[in-house]
Amino acid sequence: MYFSHTKVSSVVVVILVLLLFFKSVIKTTFIIATLPITWHIRSSDFYISETKDNFDLSFSNYSIDQQSSLPEYEDQVPAILHHIVLGGDIKEGWIQARNNCLQHHHDWETYLWTSENATQFVEEKFPLLKDMWHRYKYPIQRVDALRYMLLYEYGGMILSSSPLDAADKKKGAVLDMDLDCRRSLGPLRRFAFTAPAAHPVGFSNGFMMAARRHPFVGQLIRHLRKYDRNWFGLPYATVMFSTGCHYAS
Repeated sequence: MYFSHTKVSSVVVVILVLLLFFKSVIKTTFIIATLPITWHIRSSDFYISETKDNFDLSFSNYSIDQQSSLPEYEDQVPAILHHIVLGGDIKEGWIQARNNCLQHHHDWETYLWTSENATQFVEEKFPLLKDMWHRYKYPIQRVDALRYMLLYEYGGMILSSSPLDAADKKKGAVLDMDLDCRRSLGPLRRFAFTAPAAHPVGFSNGFMMAARRHPFVGQLIRHLRKYDRNWFGLPYATVMFSTGCHYAS
């Protein structure tokens, strides 16, 4: 009886030690796994609506080249447009999509982030994250993380993704659809953070607008290291849960 009691106690101690050791992994896994439930419970106040925000979601009441939400509302997002190109051959369609955005946001400050200036930016502005950023397994993880860093440091709008070459795709990289501009998104500058809803839960990080030093974007950056894991050995899950839409949501 004594032996049995001791054995049970030892098992309990081992379980407690393992739970303590893997506390962070268990917590992050639980948060990710329960997102489909928590998102629907908490997200009702996140959505822009005509009733709550007096915003025309069809954009029909706004000029196609309206660069600002002034004079009716104060602009919270600076007039800065970011595009990211990290490696690979730039496709003609991507160039055209970027040119359309530049045309519709002609008064905005624009940045084109390449492997060279993006690396310099991360190393200078986020030195504590540079090693993690360089060792990301999939190129799209660097693109995702860079999006958050740029929005936090500069604010503005991130639109369209980086083209990846065939070698990157074989490594399991995820390539977002290129996003095109059919009009100016100036009316959205009244909101401190904006991103399109994703199906079935969360939001897409392929397009984001944010005020400089927005606290939510800051949280995304601060939690990057915590979620930097090889999730189940699956490329798609690793990207989505470490830097992608599911992580951000």
